[in-house]
Amino acid sequence: MEPRSEPSRSPNAGGHREFLWDGRTCRGTELHRAAIEGDVAAAKQALDAAASSSIAVQDRFTYETIFQSKVQEGSGNAIHLAASRGHVDVVKLLLERKADLNASVTRDGKNHYDVLHAAMFAEGRGGFLNMVEYLFEAKAAMSKNLDGKYPLHVAFQTGNVPVIKLLRQYLALDGVTESDYKDPKVPLPLRMGIMAGKMSEDQLADAAELMTQSLCVFIHDCPQCIPAFLNRYFDDKDIGPAELARNLTRLDIAEVLRESPEAACALLDRATGEPDCESKGWHPLPSRVSFAPRDARDHFRLLANPPPENLTAYEDSNSWQFDGRKFEAPAWHTNWTDRSFGRPFIDADIRVCHVPDIICGEVFSALCCDANSDDLSFYENDVIYSAIEHTYWHGCARVDLTQVMFSFWGLCLILFETYLMHDLRAQNFDSGSSHGVEDEASSSASGRLLVSINFVAAKGAVDIVQEVVQLAGCWFIGRKKDYLRLDNLTDMFFACMPMYLFIDPGSRVVMLAIIFLYWSRLLECFTSAELIGRELLPIRNLARGLKPTLSVTAVAFGAFTHAFYSLRGGGKEKFWPDTFFSSFSTLITAALPAKPNIDWLELLTVYASILFFSVFILNIFIGVISEMYIVEKENVRLNFRQLRAGSCLQYLLRARIMPCRLCSKVTSFIVIIITTMVAVAVQGYYLVVREGADQTWIGGSFFFCQLIIVLASYQNPSAAWVVNAHSLQDNCFVWFCKKKKINEEEGEVVKSVRELLGKVEGLKL
Repeated sequence: MEPRSEPSRSPNAGGHREFLWDGRTCRGTELHRAAIEGDVAAAKQALDAAASSSIAVQDRFTYETIFQSKVQEGSGNAIHLAASRGHVDVVKLLLERKADLNASVTRDGKNHYDVLHAAMFAEGRGGFLNMVEYLFEAKAAMSKNLDGKYPLHVAFQTGNVPVIKLLRQYLALDGVTESDYKDPKVPLPLRMGIMAGKMSEDQLADAAELMTQSLCVFIHDCPQCIPAFLNRYFDDKDIGPAELARNLTRLDIAEVLRESPEAACALLDRATGEPDCESKGWHPLPSRVSFAPRDARDHFRLLANPPPENLTAYEDSNSWQFDGRKFEAPAWHTNWTDRSFGRPFIDADIRVCHVPDIICGEVFSALCCDANSDDLSFYENDVIYSAIEHTYWHGCARVDLTQVMFSFWGLCLILFETYLMHDLRAQNFDSGSSHGVEDEASSSASGRLLVSINFVAAKGAVDIVQEVVQLAGCWFIGRKKDYLRLDNLTDMFFACMPMYLFIDPGSRVVMLAIIFLYWSRLLECFTSAELIGRELLPIRNLARGLKPTLSVTAVAFGAFTHAFYSLRGGGKEKFWPDTFFSSFSTLITAALPAKPNIDWLELLTVYASILFFSVFILNIFIGVISEMYIVEKENVRLNFRQLRAGSCLQYLLRARIMPCRLCSKVTSFIVIIITTMVAVAVQGYYLVVREGADQTWIGGSFFFCQLIIVLASYQNPSAAWVVNAHSLQDNCFVWFCKKKKINEEEGEVVKSVRELLGKVEGLKL
């Protein structure tokens, strides 16, 4: 309704009475005062005292309001006052005396809203149910007000659920649904209820009309209401997962995932079901499926990973197909129907998610957003888990292993060349070479070291290319800000750092940092090795829980260091070199001085500091580490899925931009082998055959070789998520086959039978 103005302070005049209505001071007659107070007797007396009651009921009260920064005058009848306060008896009396049910409250000389709107709004409190029921019995029309709002809008605006349900009954009789309220200037009633903020999530879910349009409103404005709404929707309507999914897109799933992962899981669960079977006689869904490895890739996977919980597929059909003319099924069905793979054979359920194209950068970006890092339970969802596993093992794993091999080979080159340089210097020293000859040998050895330096620097350049491509992928899906995460910025920094070696090959600081970087990158292999990752990931994640303890330790270290500096007389020359070193030795290693200092105060401070750090700080660290490790071990399955989802996100963003259909996977594997042999031959040539030869172009050759290998690792023309001319292949669906769950009643029966058989066997023995 209109904004409220300041109450008028003018005195009564001309027999008029002042009263407060809707936060405004109004001027009217005794009838108006009786109507707003619900005094039937006073209202009847005022009407009887008038020369004509039919004219008296049309008398208008007036008020002033401010709308859009403009002072305006409004007016209304007694029936509006009585209806807004829920005084049914007064309204009946006024209607008997010829009051107009369609009379309008005016604003700036224009009709604003009628009696039904006044009863609905009820001064912002929401209408009285008996008042609204009576007005409908009196044939009040549901018209829109000056702002384009219908009574249902007003009911949602005030958050009156009983009135909303009553309105729906009358709207259903007239064949009107919420979708009929189409006005680009006015939000839908449900959206208005969300925007008003007067209804809880349960009330919104309970008041929403059971239609797909309500679901769309919840997706964009209040995803938290989706689980409760879907329960109502499926209990009331007989619809299947495919029908629900017709109104959902991958962008909807991504949007809901960012706001409410629980709601996204509810959507995915409801949109997932048993696929339609085209020929149940000739080609039914298999009831028992072999979960044995299918090929060499699966055997390699099982070396460091547990058996898969689900078998997965990502296909362009959401039905179990069969060609009745040729009597054959699609080739990919063989993966689940062929029993020649061997044991274990498992009773299995085959399900398909009918929401198309959810393996994409948008959905995985939502999975990995920082807002979802506190509660990872949504990774238990079958569709999400299957999408991650399928993406990783059918594309991402190949890229990850390529990066690990680059790190391993670069580290081997650094180790080998460092050994050669040291060995050459030792040979010259044993042979008693002069200083000039030794310098020449060191120069030759340094020349050899340039092979690994060029390889590492070229790898940094290739990493920068990949980071830029990933940034372009974020930009392409409209989430460019997502790249500005700490882990992405860290990756960019560690990609730029090795390139400094092109400028200064002799930088000891950069080389030292690269050595630590390459050793740590060897741990990236556990993304492909879940059994190893489950042991290492809790240790890696411990650093997050140590931040508060490290802060306390840093403050205590600074305090005791300052105390030692003060007790030893201060000074500028030896403050940090001496005091800091001795404090570190005393506090961290608990090393006592060689002999007690004569200064008793300093000696007491030393003892106190050692006791504080060794007893208090050390035990805090031990306790925090123990608790954090237990927590991380409990959550390691979900943490690992989050880690693998992050790796898939990088892959999908880069595959969105990179050309990934240049050749087949077999051809790309041959290209990788040939390029690797060329790179190794160049390295061997400069390491063994041509010591100290001109290496001005070796960095460029390493860069192009590595770039070709990386590009070849992305080649996967059959993958549905690969971009062709910047458009995804449409309508691909996630399939998964999982172990069939025995319901609780059947499970109890099986358990009882097994116990009985065990007792019988015991009696026989």
